[in-house]
Amino acid sequence: MNVRTHKHVLVVAYAFWPVNVVGAIRPLRLSAELLGRGYRVTVLAMEPWDEELNDQGFGRDIAEQVQIERVRFRWPIGLLRKIRRTTLSRLDSLEAKQASKKALDSMLRWYLGALNALLLYAINLMVSLTWTVSIVSRGWRIARADHIDCVFCTAPPNSSLLPASVLAWLIDAPMVADFRDLWTLHEYAHPGSSGVWKSLSHRINEFLERFVLRCSKFIIYNTPTAKTLMDEKHPSCAEKAFAITNGISPEGGHYPKDRKANGCFTICHLGTLYNDRNPSDFLKGLRQWLDSKGVEFENKVSVTFVGRGSDEVERAAHKYGLENVVRAYGHKTREELPEILGNADVFLLCLGYREASRYVIPAKMYDYIGAEKPVIAFAPTDGEVFNLMRRLGLAANVVTSPDSARVTAILEQEYQRCTSNGNQYSVPHVLRQEYDYSTVSQRIERVISLAIEGHASRKGA
Repeated sequence: MNVRTHKHVLVVAYAFWPVNVVGAIRPLRLSAELLGRGYRVTVLAMEPWDEELNDQGFGRDIAEQVQIERVRFRWPIGLLRKIRRTTLSRLDSLEAKQASKKALDSMLRWYLGALNALLLYAINLMVSLTWTVSIVSRGWRIARADHIDCVFCTAPPNSSLLPASVLAWLIDAPMVADFRDLWTLHEYAHPGSSGVWKSLSHRINEFLERFVLRCSKFIIYNTPTAKTLMDEKHPSCAEKAFAITNGISPEGGHYPKDRKANGCFTICHLGTLYNDRNPSDFLKGLRQWLDSKGVEFENKVSVTFVGRGSDEVERAAHKYGLENVVRAYGHKTREELPEILGNADVFLLCLGYREASRYVIPAKMYDYIGAEKPVIAFAPTDGEVFNLMRRLGLAANVVTSPDSARVTAILEQEYQRCTSNGNQYSVPHVLRQEYDYSTVSQRIERVISLAIEGHASRKGA
């Protein structure tokens, strides 16, 4: 039986409805759970920053029931973004003239590239400062108008956790810190190439991480191995830490598993590609597999990439002569997702092989589980993804190092399984229950409830 409460929770989330990105789903689902249990919810979020990422339909019913406080961008940010768009447009036009070897073009390309990097740094810095300062100032005003019983801050960016800790201390409220990326292991924690700067950056981030952990009433990590790592690193905080993963969205449902009328073997990747999360190893293996099957076989295979990074995908496809096989699309709404997932025969996960990737399960993996289709994963040995694939009965589909022969063998196996018997794969029921987002949100709500109860007991004593 649900216990009704009128406690007030401030959810600090950089991304929230109508922004449709991975970071917006967890606070949205948590808000629904809190509302269902009688909490009052205020969400402090940045204003939508890119029209392409907005999805008005997804989560509107939940968003309309919470009070949303938006942090607006200051005018210089908008101006800098317009200048950067112009710079990128000019760079694109120069790239189209690659055949030209004019020194002027080369010099202009270099200057525009440097200007683009400088503008990007300035924009990110101004956005970060605006956001972090606003968490304290806006949160303070919210608390003065309506008492806050708990501050729940979900990252990334991890820098959000620092001002949220200060805010919680100022208003005398417990804070639950939700680390969805490990602060000091995240690739953006140590910018720059200089050894001195990296060392200094590392020390600063280590200090800030310790500060946030000690200020938090409870801490949530989104994988068990992340919790184990952080417990060993910060043993004094181990007793107040929990491991709560992401989950399968309710709209995931069950997708059609019948073969499509055209009989095309379709492989699908969802989400943004960047740095070592790139499809190069997969595309190289795909090229070898197609070569072994004959030229005509290319007409029977389709590879779809959905999400940002389409330019990089198209360049990689061109490198391996896969222009007729690979299709790259931009951002899609959650309403379009069921059709995309339902049309796929196999899903692709490109996590990379870095040590830091051992502690991560990308949110797209839960969409794949919801669709109940096989997955081909590029991930580290004995990491979270590897262990999850083992529980799904797909350990043989994990590529743990660059190995085109292994990719070719996996593709042949999945093609034969799909075309011979149809998609007979199914996710164990226990995993669907474990990763259902309602279960995930209930666990987070319980942590928030414990934080409020513990804080009230301390004040009462």
